[in-house]
Amino acid sequence: MKSRRGVMQELHFLLKNVEFLTEGQCKITDIDESGKVNALRFVVKIVPDSGPYRFGKFDFLFKVTRSYPTICPDIRCLTHIYHPNIDESGEICLSLFEDWSPEYNCLMHCVYGLLFLLKNPNLDDPLSPYFCPEDANCLESFHENVRKSLEGGVVDGFITFERNLVDKKDYKE
Repeated sequence: MKSRRGVMQELHFLLKNVEFLTEGQCKITDIDESGKVNALRFVVKIVPDSGPYRFGKFDFLFKVTRSYPTICPDIRCLTHIYHPNIDESGEICLSLFEDWSPEYNCLMHCVYGLLFLLKNPNLDDPLSPYFCPEDANCLESFHENVRKSLEGGVVDGFITFERNLVDKKDYKE
C-alpha cells in the first residue's frame, strides 16, 4: 500500500507529466494562489483532440481518499455532458474504476481512462438515461447529438447544453 508520501510523489508525477503524456489534451487545474494542488482533491481538464468530443472541454473532479490506492479515487464529471457512460450527476461508468486493483492502477491510468472514454464512448452499455442501446435511431444520431451538445444546443427536444468548445485558434494541434 502506498504511503502518504507515495501518493504525493504520484501526484507530483501527474502534475509534472500529464500534459506531455497526453500530448496536451489534459492538465491539472484547481491550483491555489501559491501554485499548489490539494493532493486529495483536484480537477483534471480534458480537451480531446479526436473522437466525437473533439475540442470539447471537460472538467473531472478527483477526490483521493486516505484509502487510496486500495480504493479507486472518486472521480466525477463536473461538466454537463451528453455521454452514454456519464450520467446527469457526473457519475462515470468505466471498467477501470469498477475493476480497480491497487497493484496495477494509478492516477495517471485514471486520466488515460477518462481520455479513452471521451474518444471511445461505449454505446452498448449506457449509464445515462438519455441512451437506449436497443433504439437504432439513438445510435444513428449519436454523433449529431454530441456535436449539438458541444455547440450549445438542445438535444432530443428537451436537454439543453451550454456551449462547450475550445476556441480552435487557442488549441494546438
